Amino acid sequence: MGKENIHYFNYMQYNEREKYVEGIKESLICKYELIYKEKYRGSQNMNFTFDKNYITKKQNKISKLIHINDSYKIKSFEAPFQIKADPRLIKIGYDCGFGDMNFLGFGCADYK
Repeated sequence: MGKENIHYFNYMQYNEREKYVEGIKESLICKYELIYKEKYRGSQNMNFTFDKNYITKKQNKISKLIHINDSYKIKSFEAPFQIKADPRLIKIGYDCGFGDMNFLGFGCADYK
């Protein structure tokens, strides 16, 4: 059996940015529905952007490839961000994590 090849959307590639943001939104909605055991019926509008000044300062290098044992290689992004969305979804993000692989500690955010 071969290893499963997973493609992580890259926010830094313009043609994948919309899919990256859509993935965060879908993840937040899924978590909402799991926690509240009801279909999410709020606003689907969401705006998510990483801090452009921070990205420039880091010379566009905000991604990391994290190796977990020999089993997982996970592409992650570390940068300040802004999100505009239903406040209930934003709360879910701060409580449970933004994006995927939260069980491994990914997606943690601090409100400032």
